[in-house]
Amino acid sequence: MTLSISRFPDDADKINWVNCQKTVNNSSIWFFSLLALGSFSNVVFTCALPLVGFGALASTSLSKSKAIITILLMWLVNQVIGFTMRDYPLDFSTFAWGVVILLGGLLATMFGLFRFERYSSSFRQYLISIFASLMIGYIAYQAMIWVGGAVLGGLHGFNLAVLWQVFSVNALWTIALMVVHNVLIAQKLKFSSSVKKIS
Repeated sequence: MTLSISRFPDDADKINWVNCQKTVNNSSIWFFSLLALGSFSNVVFTCALPLVGFGALASTSLSKSKAIITILLMWLVNQVIGFTMRDYPLDFSTFAWGVVILLGGLLATMFGLFRFERYSSSFRQYLISIFASLMIGYIAYQAMIWVGGAVLGGLHGFNLAVLWQVFSVNALWTIALMVVHNVLIAQKLKFSSSVKKIS
């Protein structure tokens, strides 16, 4: 039997997808995949760290503690690489902006944690939850960055071009993470289907 992720032939297939989604969400492989990809994103991007994109997936698929750990580790790796390899200046402004970025990432993730369920009852709900979390998280993140700019200085960089760049980076990472997530779910579905055939 061939299963379509986006369209279920019957309720049994729908329930099977939901159960496989729960299994993947609770698995170590998904959690560590997010951690590994989050750390890798620091190598690819310098300033536009995709905390919102990772927060969208983490908040809709992980427990509260694991979602927060994911964002904290991403930020920590970013700071370590910045100060050791990218010659971030050792001054108050740099440290303060680091804190602002962390608070923005955590705020974006927390909105998703409190608003959306970890398990979607359908693929449509799955898409809505993730992209709604992305949009709400992005607004929350940029609001924190604006506050930071107003206090620390730097609102001159708060323009449409920068806003679009940050959103694009986070949206692309959200889509990429969704692909990884659904590959894991599809593998679980395949395994579940094989077990049923054997039994």
